[in-house]
Amino acid sequence: MRFAKRDNYILEISSIRKIIENVLSLSILQIFNYVLPLVTFPYLLRVLGPGNFGLVMFSQALIQYFALITDYGFNLSATREVSIYREDRRKLSAIFSSVFITKILLLVVSFFILVILLVSFEKFRDFWYIHLFTFCSLIGNVFFPVWLFQGLESMKYISILNGISKIVVTIFIFLLIRESDDYYLVPLLNSLGNVLMGMIAWWIALRKFHLSFTFPNKDAIKSHLIDGWYVFISTFSTSLYTVSNTFLLGLFASNTIVGYYSAVEKIVKSLYNLYMPVSQTLFPYISHLAKREKRKALEFIKFSFFILGLGSFLVSVGICLFSKQIVKWLLGTEHLLPVDLLTIFSFLPFVLVLSNLLGTQTLLAFNFKKIFTMSIVIPSLLHIALSIIFTPFYLAYGLAFVTMFTEILIVIFRMVGINRVKHDLFRGN
Repeated sequence: MRFAKRDNYILEISSIRKIIENVLSLSILQIFNYVLPLVTFPYLLRVLGPGNFGLVMFSQALIQYFALITDYGFNLSATREVSIYREDRRKLSAIFSSVFITKILLLVVSFFILVILLVSFEKFRDFWYIHLFTFCSLIGNVFFPVWLFQGLESMKYISILNGISKIVVTIFIFLLIRESDDYYLVPLLNSLGNVLMGMIAWWIALRKFHLSFTFPNKDAIKSHLIDGWYVFISTFSTSLYTVSNTFLLGLFASNTIVGYYSAVEKIVKSLYNLYMPVSQTLFPYISHLAKREKRKALEFIKFSFFILGLGSFLVSVGICLFSKQIVKWLLGTEHLLPVDLLTIFSFLPFVLVLSNLLGTQTLLAFNFKKIFTMSIVIPSLLHIALSIIFTPFYLAYGLAFVTMFTEILIVIFRMVGINRVKHDLFRGN
């Protein structure tokens, strides 16, 4: 059976079914990622108190930087490689072994950096055990081969295991955390859940896909570090400028303004995150097509632009038109600042979807990693510079406009990048 035909390039219904299955699987995962915290956070805030709750959140923010190091962009670079060699079990086993050992080495490096921080700075040393408990969650992340499941388009395993882990941890949070002194159990429970599910996922990967584990040589590790370098830099640059927003605003504005800005940013980013299961599903599929049938891959990207671009545009229009009602419903206020900020950010979901389709789904899927990286690094550096200039004078409004400008600039950079390589992009079958 056929789905669509254009210029003799066919999309099989079986492929569409696979994509839909993976989108649904990752959508369920997103529900667990966003719904369960909405249940546990109010409870933890009430039981632990603002101080201990803030400590736990601070520790999680700190360890996120180490998560960037251990991930190293493998969720994109290794996913692409797996999608290309999915039929070659020997090559797949070699990729699995090399990426896993590389992530272990990066975990060890991260641990030594954490120890230096704990020893050198009193702010970290006072609650060293909280940071160590939180750091242990990275062990589970290293063992959980998300990149392998994505590359093989078997995302249901990610959803099932993560769903079980989050439900079990949530249950134990309500059972065991009863007073403020139990704050240390939060990172401990989260880490135990991560480690257990990570090891189960590692075992499933070996058994389900008939892989064998062998210790890689130095050249294999070096190859994966080089292959993932541009993705790592782009991911780190993105995280750097997104994380810096709230911190920078806090240097010049009151806590109330920072709170409103953070809340509005979370609303908009949460709407965009609903698209992420689609992105994670499309990337391995397009990467696989791009290696063998470029024109078919490009036709599918054009189709995705129309469907996803139109959908995200309508969502953005809805946010713009109903920003006051959204703020009142979600934040319980009619304050002018969050309404204005949400209006400024209203078209961010549309811009971010375009950015993802141009960058991840096109430049990265077709292996133009350097252009992909530069399209983020340069705007990110400009973002930090402009934020330092405008935030002291215009506070949240200035930062919001700079953020929108940066995201639009990334889209423009990627369009220019695609135009530069269009000859290579359209050359071939």
